Amino acid sequence: MTPRRSTHRSSARFLGRVIEGAKPAAFPGFVEPCAPTQWKIPPSGDDWLHEIKHDGYRAQAQFCEGSARVYTRRGNDWAARMPTVAASLIALPVNNVILDGELVAVDAKGQAVFYELPSSLTAKPTRIKGRLVYYAFDLLYLDGFDLRGAALIDRKRVLEALLDNTSGVQLIRYVDHIGGDGELVLEHACKLGLEGVVSKRADAAYRSGRSTDWIKTKCPTWKDANRERFEKMEKQ
Repeated sequence: MTPRRSTHRSSARFLGRVIEGAKPAAFPGFVEPCAPTQWKIPPSGDDWLHEIKHDGYRAQAQFCEGSARVYTRRGNDWAARMPTVAASLIALPVNNVILDGELVAVDAKGQAVFYELPSSLTAKPTRIKGRLVYYAFDLLYLDGFDLRGAALIDRKRVLEALLDNTSGVQLIRYVDHIGGDGELVLEHACKLGLEGVVSKRADAAYRSGRSTDWIKTKCPTWKDANRERFEKMEKQ
């Protein structure tokens, strides 16, 4: 087996120099997720970033001490159910990392297909290879540094740079954002048949539990059209 290349020193020097709020810290293990507050209308303005809400399961992806873990919102480790995603975590050029994101089942065209997700998680690995994708939208910890105290926009910049440098890791993808008019972003999401958008304060630290720094706005018809699937998702 090829030894993992140590990136701790370079990562620590980079984070300590340019990311305000990044602090040296021991690996924290499972972190209670930040939970968005639901509004009927999304916020707008330069203080907000808007991300498309994929039809998937919220999941926290971790790599530490040679092991990959993929936790549900309630702290259940599902890594054994998704060996291809776990392998992609292990392939990241880091010593330890915690990502926040969504686990999504995709079809041959790369489109999210929520109805396939439950079966994908119980199917044999040989049957689901390439269908489960982890969409990462936040970076909580990297190589000895806790990033939760840093601004969201800075965490996302580091996350994007990390994933841009991992061309061989195909099952972990960066979730980009759009600034400005939240209502316009929601309108486009609804036209595409998506669940909605999550709007986040660009300068906010990562806080576990319910927060008004993150605002979720659903497309009006999505929940009724997907009620059974939505109820199953909420129990995970």
